[in-house]
Amino acid sequence: LLEAGMDTGPVYGMMTETIRPDDTAGALLDRLATGGAGLLVATMYGIADGSLTPVPQAGDVSLAPKLSGE
Repeated sequence: LLEAGMDTGPVYGMMTETIRPDDTAGALLDRLATGGAGLLVATMYGIADGSLTPVPQAGDVSLAPKLSGE
């Protein structure tokens, strides 16, 4: 759900994916795309049938620094 703040609204679903030491960007993207597609479908059905309720996001805001070549 949207709120006035950036990334502050409650969420209907979440997934985590471990970044493995030998991962390439492509391998990680493939796993995230597959998992995210499944999560999206399940979330849409859950919202439509009323079985899901939004959950507030936990934790503080964190910013990801720009990656360097090092």
